[in-house]
Amino acid sequence: MKYLLKTLLTVFIAINIFLIPSFSSAAPEKASACMEMANADDKNLCLSKSKDEDKAYGYTNKDHSHYYCTLIRNRDKQNFCYALANTNPNMCGLIVEKKLEDECNAHFKN
Repeated sequence: MKYLLKTLLTVFIAINIFLIPSFSSAAPEKASACMEMANADDKNLCLSKSKDEDKAYGYTNKDHSHYYCTLIRNRDKQNFCYALANTNPNMCGLIVEKKLEDECNAHFKN
């Protein structure tokens, strides 16, 4: 009996170690494009832009773009992120880098 309990416990621990972590990642196929970026600022900017419209439950269908904007360290990229998150074209004027400011203005002209 003790041998059976010991074997079942070992199997249970092995399942928890090897199978549970693979189930815990939330939709890795959708987030993989952003997660493969090496630069943390670019990754957070990408995550703030990507919104998942087909989520089934209300608590998972929240807009986390402002959260990802707070994680960006580069001030110009952060202002660009907030301009997109708030849909406020006036915030593009806060961007110092000319290329990024032009990209921000082009985003709102469409």
